[in-house]
Amino acid sequence: MDVRDEVQVAEAFKYVRSTGLNLHAVAACAGAAKTSAVHEQSEEDWDFIVNINLKGVWLTAKSAMTIFLKQGKGAFVAVGSDASVRGTSGYAA
Repeated sequence: MDVRDEVQVAEAFKYVRSTGLNLHAVAACAGAAKTSAVHEQSEEDWDFIVNINLKGVWLTAKSAMTIFLKQGKGAFVAVGSDASVRGTSGYAA
């Protein structure tokens, strides 16, 4: 599943719903990085990183929450890296 693609994410959760089982927890663990100085980074690289690290988490949470709200329970965990709280040379996004 490509976490950047809303249709693929929604289809994955649609499959989970089709099993008739409860979904207890979801962890968003996908992440990407491309090392470069910010002034050397292409827009394509920027979009790749942001679409996986931010949009992918949002799309996953959005689909998971739809199920959790219907069930009345569920847990969502977004996993980040050390780079999300500590800047490092060469990591522009």
